[in-house]
Formats: sequence, C-alpha cells, structure tokens
Amino acid sequence: MQLRLMRFMLNINDLHYFLLFMEDAENYFSMKLSKIF
Repeated sequence: MQLRLMRFMLNINDLHYFLLFMEDAENYFSMKLSKIF
C-alpha cells in the first residue's frame, strides 16, 4: 500500500514538472516567434 502511494506521488510530481516544462517551452517558442515577426 505504501509503495503504491509513493509511486502515485512520484507520478504526480512527474506530471507537475512535465506541465512546467510545457509552459516554459510554450513561452520560449512564442518569444522566438515574436522575434522572427
């Protein structure tokens, strides 16, 4: 039971970092696009 909870927490953590990464990537690309245009 404890192991499953730990794995669940790790998955939530990974998702959190993944969402942060996606947000950063989006900001980065919009910045690049604004420099091009």
